[in-house]
Amino acid sequence: MVRVIAGIGAPAVFIVVWALFAAGGGKNARYPLTGPWRALLEITWFGGAAVLIGLACTAVAGIVFFALWAINGALRLLWHQG
Repeated sequence: MVRVIAGIGAPAVFIVVWALFAAGGGKNARYPLTGPWRALLEITWFGGAAVLIGLACTAVAGIVFFALWAINGALRLLWHQG
């Protein structure tokens, strides 16, 4: 029962948090985060996802996911896209 609740509840919480604070690059969020708060949210969000992918699949898959996110973040900063 705990797995079912966690399997449904955790994604729902993540959806709500992302919608409130980060949707649409912050443009569509009700309470958009900027600067270090946005960075902290993204590191927590995508770092957590990388850890979970690493646990569910392989460590390499988690590392690849995190590396792709980091490259994406660096390019967004380089191209002044937030």
